[in-house]
Amino acid sequence: MLPPGLFGNLLGGIVVRIFGNTRLRTVTIVVVLGVVVMLLEPLFLIFGCKNGDIAGLTVHYQPEGATMADIELPNLDAGCHAGCGCKDQYTPVCGSDGVTYATACFAGCRSYGNVEIEGSNTTVYLDCACIPSQETSTFISGSDVVDGVLTGQYAVQGACPLDPPCQSLLPFLILSPLIMTIGTMLANPISILQIRSVDLPDRPMCLAMGNILGKLFGFLPAPIIYGAIIDSACLMFQSSCGQSGSCIVYDIEQYRFTFHGLNNVLRVLGTLFLFVAYLSVRLGWDAKKPKQENENQEEKEPMKKESNV
Repeated sequence: MLPPGLFGNLLGGIVVRIFGNTRLRTVTIVVVLGVVVMLLEPLFLIFGCKNGDIAGLTVHYQPEGATMADIELPNLDAGCHAGCGCKDQYTPVCGSDGVTYATACFAGCRSYGNVEIEGSNTTVYLDCACIPSQETSTFISGSDVVDGVLTGQYAVQGACPLDPPCQSLLPFLILSPLIMTIGTMLANPISILQIRSVDLPDRPMCLAMGNILGKLFGFLPAPIIYGAIIDSACLMFQSSCGQSGSCIVYDIEQYRFTFHGLNNVLRVLGTLFLFVAYLSVRLGWDAKKPKQENENQEEKEPMKKESNV
């Protein structure tokens, strides 16, 4: 995301240089850019992928003749794999029912063997008690049905492919740099607006206080708040010596809605403050114009006279 950020800063400086010759025009640029970003941000809630079916994490175990729909997810406990431990391990296998299982053990598989599929040797786990019986397979790593070779309850290495496949990558790759570029365009106009809103002796303190408040209310709490939001969407954590580690599997739908939902709330609040700044300049709530803005106008007139001479 570095190139969009650099381009946005450069473009923001050019826009201010051409159009932002007064405080009112500068704050208008800031508000317009803020509103555009605020309107684009909700699109992140639309473009996203669905969770894959992972037994015990996103869908319930469904052994033949039993239903576990009343058990809250995530829950890897099931009678079909009694005695299977290592609940913090994730080496996914794709069952013949099209559901992903955390490991072959959690699929209830009792044996394994090698089968040639599309010209390559593939490890296949057999006699899997947690997988409903199937006459034929409709998946196997995206390949066609393998009739007469694999039938019944089995699994192959790797997670099952999404059906239908996720098509949100391209919109995300277009939208994300666009929002990043427009968002970073705000940096230069806001800095110029800060400088023009105070008298010359107060400018160092104004910039210092802006940096302090930005770090105090932005950079410091952000890792804590966003870290908690990200962890809340985790379905399975690694663990070592009884201590919880990094997340292995996320609920990507919850992740998307909570993460970008908070971004949207902050964008709206930020845009409201930009409107307050606009009204402050437009209606003269700051009581007086900074001297420097008047001085800038006075400096331009002598320069014009000299050029005429």
